[in-house]
Amino acid sequence: MKLLLRYTLILLAAVLMSPSLRAEIRLNRKFSEGKLCLSWEVDPSDNRSVYRIIRNGSIAAEQTAGFSFEMEFVDDIPTRESIYEVIKLTDARESDRSEPLTVRPGAELVFDQEHGYALSNIFPVTGEPVNFQVTVANIGSLAAREVVFSVSDARHGEIFHTTLPELASGEAHDVSFSFSFPEKGVWNLTFSVRAGTEQALPIAAFTEKLRVDDRPFYVHWYGATPGLKYVNLRQGTVADMEESRRRGAYAGVCGGCHGLNADALLQNLLALTAPGFDALYIDEISADMDPTGVLLEVLPKLRQARPDLFIAVWNIGDQVSDRIAEQLKSGIIDLVMLEIYIRPGENIQRIDAAAEAMRRQGIADKTIIGLVTNRTWSGGAADQEYIKSLQKQMRHLRQVFPESPGVAFWDAVTPPGMQEAAEEMIEELYFQ
Repeated sequence: MKLLLRYTLILLAAVLMSPSLRAEIRLNRKFSEGKLCLSWEVDPSDNRSVYRIIRNGSIAAEQTAGFSFEMEFVDDIPTRESIYEVIKLTDARESDRSEPLTVRPGAELVFDQEHGYALSNIFPVTGEPVNFQVTVANIGSLAAREVVFSVSDARHGEIFHTTLPELASGEAHDVSFSFSFPEKGVWNLTFSVRAGTEQALPIAAFTEKLRVDDRPFYVHWYGATPGLKYVNLRQGTVADMEESRRRGAYAGVCGGCHGLNADALLQNLLALTAPGFDALYIDEISADMDPTGVLLEVLPKLRQARPDLFIAVWNIGDQVSDRIAEQLKSGIIDLVMLEIYIRPGENIQRIDAAAEAMRRQGIADKTIIGLVTNRTWSGGAADQEYIKSLQKQMRHLRQVFPESPGVAFWDAVTPPGMQEAAEEMIEELYFQ
């Protein structure tokens, strides 16, 4: 049996850094031509720190951070048959800078969930195909052979299975497949990959929890919320479109309708969506505002020009004009979001009244309620009281307006913890 070389790699920041630079560093590794390659990102302002790579108590390399995000180190000793233990990164004060990272010899398959996982609809509808793409990478020192990729559900068993080509050390492969969910409910998908290669490391796996329903479901935040999962009407810029779609959401943009005549407004909305946005969220219309009449004149022309554009409107208050209701029923407008902003301690029965009004107009299934989350609208309440008020409203909304296909929030500038609390409530109330 060959003697396995044992290396200990420690990266140390050799100069003092400000507290803002003490954030955790993610250490990435791969193998190239049998050599271990480490890389990590640093703050560009951290351009004078020295990083030392220690092997068995001796300095293997020393690097000074420059004006770049990326730093890397390539070991000059072949590692095909070696064991590496990469322990925590620390700074000059021996504060931890990363989680432990262990590298063993053999084929090691991993999923790139951050950038290499995509699906076409985060809220699938029964019978409609959802497209998945998953990146499988071999970060080990040996090739991975007889690679098997599968997806299964806890209740329904295996839904997809395929064999991948041999993956050399450092190589990645994209797996794409489509699946139509046959019934509504919560699906707990497990994505797994394993190799039959001798010396292959254990099975890699991750899980995805999906809410499947017989009809579309919508969650919208006014503003950008890149850290949230359960948002499928996303708002952002052209730079955000690809990421929104990767996460199974509409890539949308917000626009207004004030101060323009019909021709100017149409040109404005066409230009706004011209870069290829999937959705348009039109802000602040109401039953008694003059700009609304101009907008409703323009929307049929916009729909004709952009037939696939998802159009949602923010409606001030709980009264929707008959003309707006007509355009919802005819498909010119896809969704109305009622601005019913209730501060802590105020009467939540406004939600009941809005639900009844939408039922009378026959548009309940195309109406979601917009709840207030803006940090300046707390009415003086403490953050936790404000969050509890939102949770109470969401429970009430789900109880008295079950036919509503989702929920909206104004806006993304929230007190700490409110966005996370809303995500938890969505899973609690709608993942049933």
